Amino acid sequence: MDSARTIYIVDEDVAVRRSLGALITEAGLHSYPFSCGEDLLDDLAELPVGCIVMEVDLPGLGGLEVQRRVSALRPEMPVILMSAEGTIRMAVAALKAGAFDFLEKPIADRLLLDVIRSGCEQLGRSLPLVARKREAQERVGSLSVRERETVEHIAGGLSNKLVARTLGLSIRTVEMHRASAMRKLGVRNLAELLQLAGEADLLPDRLPSSAAA
Repeated sequence: MDSARTIYIVDEDVAVRRSLGALITEAGLHSYPFSCGEDLLDDLAELPVGCIVMEVDLPGLGGLEVQRRVSALRPEMPVILMSAEGTIRMAVAALKAGAFDFLEKPIADRLLLDVIRSGCEQLGRSLPLVARKREAQERVGSLSVRERETVEHIAGGLSNKLVARTLGLSIRTVEMHRASAMRKLGVRNLAELLQLAGEADLLPDRLPSSAAA
């Protein structure tokens, strides 16, 4: 399956799902329908990456809330929201929360397809980054708790001495954890360790307070 050409349609109206599905298929893309946001979220973790086209006015969880959860759980997946009763405030809130675009119904087929293709293009560009992040996180998952803590503190800019002080360990123990972690991660030096830590989202927003000690 070409993930950059996969479109998930979320709309309560079966006629709308069929109409959009036909339009998307005719454009050479692959469509998969969902009748509500809860069903999409239930499957989200296992879904191949793709672009989501979703009605705002959904039964149960509304489209804005579903979009916020998608953006938090699968930020690589562009979400295009549609509404017949959308307001500027609603559109701005959706875009700030991570939506790719917000379209007011009725939507011309050409406009909708142009926006979908733009979302697919963005997704295609992000796929290599997503793959590297997933690989980095899998490698980090092989670390023990102490090895991960050591890597996190080193990535935060601490020396072995400060890591030892922060974790209540000897410098020799920290050196052992660091060497073991680097071996498991397949990195050869600090630069490679920092790059992998960044890809795995291990870099802290700020240095621990003990770094100033």
